[in-house]
Amino acid sequence: MGYLTIINIEKIKEEKGEDQEEETKEEKKKKKTVNLTVKVVDQKDNPVKGAKVTVFSNPKTATTNSKGEVIFKNLEKGEHKLVVSHDGYTGNQKLALNEDNIKTYVVTVKMEKTISGNTFLPILALVGLSFLIFCFPNKIMRFFNGAPGKRKNKTEEFSKN
Repeated sequence: MGYLTIINIEKIKEEKGEDQEEETKEEKKKKKTVNLTVKVVDQKDNPVKGAKVTVFSNPKTATTNSKGEVIFKNLEKGEHKLVVSHDGYTGNQKLALNEDNIKTYVVTVKMEKTISGNTFLPILALVGLSFLIFCFPNKIMRFFNGAPGKRKNKTEEFSKN
């Protein structure tokens, strides 16, 4: 597991010409969408190549290039969930892409690698059990086998009578 930290969001406004005529239906539709560039960096701010980036509401997935970047075009404006996976780690972050007159968002995220509770607890249990076996081998053996000489085989007990 891991987590993402958004370290920068750059917003690029839509450019309007002074002599722009009435908008067509296609232009109005484009106003309801935005472009998103995601830059993925590691803990040392180096670009992460080959990270799988998914943007949810209507899922779109792409892989980062050598610059750690991926571009999504024509995403619907609104709330989205950004999920980044790389090298066995996955992190996610919510994004609000809904401001008027913003056509492109450039989001830089830092991928932090952490051990999650789902991974940590089994490891802790294994370490604890190993400690008990190493420190108290005789007590552990008595626990599983019963005290020496006190447990009888049931078939022996019936054959004596």
